[in-house]
Amino acid sequence: MITKRKIRYILVESSEPIDAGANFLQIRDGIAHFIGELGAVEANIRFIKQYGPSLFAISANRGTEKRAAVAFSMVKQVNGKPIGFYTLKTSGTLKSISEFAATLG
Repeated sequence: MITKRKIRYILVESSEPIDAGANFLQIRDGIAHFIGELGAVEANIRFIKQYGPSLFAISANRGTEKRAAVAFSMVKQVNGKPIGFYTLKTSGTLKSISEFAATLG
C-alpha cells in the first residue's frame, strides 16, 4: 500500500552565501552526526528550493521537523568553512514558505 508522505517545510537562512543544493549531501551528513543515522532516515530531510544566496527551503517528515531544525542549527561547517544555519519558518505548505521568503527580499 502506498501512502502519501506527510511533510513539513522549513525555511532556513545561512550566515554565509551557499549553494545548498550542491552542498546538501554534506549538510545532511552533518545533520546525521547530531540526530544519528536512524533519526536522519526517520526525518527524511530533503532540499527543496533555493530562494537567494543564503535562503533555502528543506522538507522533513511531519513530527520530526523540530528535531531536524535543531540538528540543522548544530551544523557549523560546510566545505571546511564556518557557517551557521537559522530556522525562519516552518509550514505545511510550500506556498506559505515561498510567500514568506518573498517578503524577506
